[in-house]
Amino acid sequence: MAKVKIQGHASGTGILTVTAPNTSTDRTITLPDSTGTLATTADTFDPDGAVVINESGADVDFRVESDTHTHAIFVEGSNGKINLGGGGAGSPTPSHDVIIHTDNDGLMINNYGQTNGEFAKIMFASHDTAAPNTKGAIVFKRAGDFGVGDMQFWVDSNADDATAVEADAKLILTQDGRGLSQFTALAWCDYTGTGINDTFNVSSVSEAGTAQYTFNFSNNMANDTYTVVASTCKGGGGPSASNSAAVSVGETRAVGSCLIEAFRGDAVTRQDGDVRMVIFGDV
Repeated sequence: MAKVKIQGHASGTGILTVTAPNTSTDRTITLPDSTGTLATTADTFDPDGAVVINESGADVDFRVESDTHTHAIFVEGSNGKINLGGGGAGSPTPSHDVIIHTDNDGLMINNYGQTNGEFAKIMFASHDTAAPNTKGAIVFKRAGDFGVGDMQFWVDSNADDATAVEADAKLILTQDGRGLSQFTALAWCDYTGTGINDTFNVSSVSEAGTAQYTFNFSNNMANDTYTVVASTCKGGGGPSASNSAAVSVGETRAVGSCLIEAFRGDAVTRQDGDVRMVIFGDV
């Protein structure tokens, strides 16, 4: 195949013009004055092949512009720090290893089309070995046996870096707005004696007897060994001997409900009154 060689002088300003046949419009190729080489393999440009930019490791910046950002992608040559998404006009210098600037809808991490996993994950690791075993992650569940549709915060419980198990989820934000963990309330309720004033994860309260209140959960507890903290006072009155009160969690504590009994200050006589309760337990 014949070769075409275009050679210019570094200080020249000449223009090589290629005119397309049968048209009145010129086609212009402008060559830079700086020294550069355009190389191809087998006389063919292959866009599917590997591309290396700055393989020599020169102290030069890499910058990609968009319609609205002069530094949509910017790699600072002197330190390798990266800016993504712009960050304003001018030449921003990244202050961290990677900075992501977002506009409008923010940052999306999407694993659409993944066929061998159940999660979209953001992984976190800090380590001094080549193969860290312990990682943290923010996980969005899309399939599997537990927590589908939830946002979960994981720590690798077994330090095995393997597929997650339910115990790895240390904090779960559910689709219906609950926060599940060992350190967040699984349910709470402010019951006035005649009705619910305000509540979380308590669907109803029924009276099982005099000053005996069964709190029914909207979502069951993981087991019946949860802890209930409760307080009560007759009619919301002051702390006098006649209306001060104590509470007791009854024998009917179950995964779906718990019984709370309200007593007068003598801790013997049941007495109706307001009951406020909160529950902590296993997720």
